[in-house]
Amino acid sequence: MKTTYLTFYERTILESIDIEPYNIFTENEFEKVQEVYKIFLKEYVHKNNKHERETKLFADWLRGLPSSLSIPFSNYEILQNALVEGLNVSTEEAEDYFLGMYWSNLSNAFFTLKDNL
Repeated sequence: MKTTYLTFYERTILESIDIEPYNIFTENEFEKVQEVYKIFLKEYVHKNNKHERETKLFADWLRGLPSSLSIPFSNYEILQNALVEGLNVSTEEAEDYFLGMYWSNLSNAFFTLKDNL
């Protein structure tokens, strides 16, 4: 990656990649992200949804809990991870906002990694 700083969402993506069940073995994070992208295209993008924004499709795919990414998905686990990172989820409104943006932010982080690793 061009910068050494990773966001909470970028770290979550990178730490969640598990492509060994696909019998795919890579040498670095760039290759892992590229392989996940290929899996996403093969598993989720088809003629009926390919007109949608790719980041929206990826967020939808993540919500379906793909086996290539073991993303934290329960609200409790998501919020606990945010607290560990020092993110502000100290009020109910902050929790709701964070949870409402979680999947979209993960998707955006994935494409940032894909394009910049």
